[in-house]
Amino acid sequence: MLNASLDMAIARFNTILLRLIQHPLQAEEHSAEVAECQRAIDKFYHYLVKLDTWPGFTHWFWRLMIHRVGTKKIPKIRALLSTIENVQ
Repeated sequence: MLNASLDMAIARFNTILLRLIQHPLQAEEHSAEVAECQRAIDKFYHYLVKLDTWPGFTHWFWRLMIHRVGTKKIPKIRALLSTIENVQ
């Protein structure tokens, strides 16, 4: 389920990048938001790798961190995608 969430976030982020490549002026407006989304995906993946490779007694911590990123940062990707799609 976590991998599916990551895949969906990456798919949305790639769609954002494709739309912004087509409109360079919009890309400049949203550059900070795009960087924030990239950091969120990187953090989510980083914690997911830690969850898979670290010993079992640390899983509660990595799940907590994944949950935090997944509820606070990942929804911003969807919001940015809807913002970009509504402008065009």
